[in-house]
Amino acid sequence: MLLLLLLANGASLYHLFFGEMGIVRWRESQNTYRALEIEKAQLQIDNQSLQKRMFALREDLFYIEGLARERLGMARDGEWIYEFYE
Repeated sequence: MLLLLLLANGASLYHLFFGEMGIVRWRESQNTYRALEIEKAQLQIDNQSLQKRMFALREDLFYIEGLARERLGMARDGEWIYEFYE
């Protein structure tokens, strides 16, 4: 009888720690949750940055002009563009 009781307690403890809903799995899920929260915060920051850039591309003429000058080598009428090569 004592042996049966010890086996039952051992099985219960095993499932408490290592079972599908055990403490070990719970800790793993908590770590995963924290990692996802950090990733979510970073994605929200990236999203805000992209929203600001989209607004600038639609509305800010100075930003658009700066991009045209920098990336496309464009200039206003009467301006000269100097390119230096090594």
